[in-house]
Amino acid sequence: MATYFLEKFAKKSNRNLTGFSKKAIGSMMAYNWPGNVRELEHLIERQVVMATGAIIKEIQIPNDANKITSKSVNMVKTISENERDHIFTVLELCNGKISGTNGAAKMLGVPATTLNSKIKKLGFAKKHVF
Repeated sequence: MATYFLEKFAKKSNRNLTGFSKKAIGSMMAYNWPGNVRELEHLIERQVVMATGAIIKEIQIPNDANKITSKSVNMVKTISENERDHIFTVLELCNGKISGTNGAAKMLGVPATTLNSKIKKLGFAKKHVF
């Protein structure tokens, strides 16, 4: 894939690049690519622009890329978990009031019927809110 992107961006920028050094290939192989294909594509595009010779000698992996650990990945919540926590927090702020002037629905910017549906779907009970 890296070679495909190299050829694509070399042609686009009218550069004569033929490949990667062993060091560059080793760097790419050692990286875990949390951004997958798009991250590789953007990285190769950057390297083509910065290249000084016929081959890419080094790959400049972003410094913060290595900061992602399995511990930090386990701390990330899903969108559903974030939504549930947010709705619960707003319901607590509104003392369980869903509709009306000081209700959670108004604070969240959704119709009360939508919020009621989400509350039911998330499995909140009255005891959770008050």
